[in-house]
Amino acid sequence: MKKTIPFLTSLLMLSGCNFLSPQKTPTISTYHFKIKERHYQAQTHQKDKITLIINTPTAVAGFDTRKMIYTKKPYELNEFALNQWVAPPAEMLQPILAQKLRDTGQFHAIMSHAYGSNRQFLLKTHLIELQQNFIKQPSQIQMTIQAELINADNNKVVSTRTFSTIQTAPQNSPYGGVVAANKAVDIILNQITEFTVRSLAY
Repeated sequence: MKKTIPFLTSLLMLSGCNFLSPQKTPTISTYHFKIKERHYQAQTHQKDKITLIINTPTAVAGFDTRKMIYTKKPYELNEFALNQWVAPPAEMLQPILAQKLRDTGQFHAIMSHAYGSNRQFLLKTHLIELQQNFIKQPSQIQMTIQAELINADNNKVVSTRTFSTIQTAPQNSPYGGVVAANKAVDIILNQITEFTVRSLAY
């Protein structure tokens, strides 16, 4: 019995040291969108180039967060605990889309708000879905964005379209989803760029 008491005392001391020692904070991995450059052949169909105003994209509830969303069964959204976007995806889309439209050479200016006296059109985009779907294997990134082009002079809708794509992740992990998401963003923003230029080509 006497030998047992020192043993128990030592065990409690070791446990106390572990309890009092600082706990390591889990590392959170942060990702962003990086899109490949695309060069356009400028074919201006307008006598006077217009100014395009690009609103900050919005997102439906559940996708308006920095958290990376995934699903393992229909209708359920989950968040990766240790992986996130550097900013909400909808916010990251605006500068990329602006650059793509600027590279077409079709516009007098690309702005984030109304300015000057040139003919102006407004491009609104709405992120409907961006999630990694693990229901199918390998997992897939599902992305959907709605685009609406409005004549800022009379507030009339010129054209509206919804763009969707599914990209297979190279691996069943959050990073695999990031790689697939970047491909999805590139594809859809290219489509929105072409949609905008074609809608205003008259």
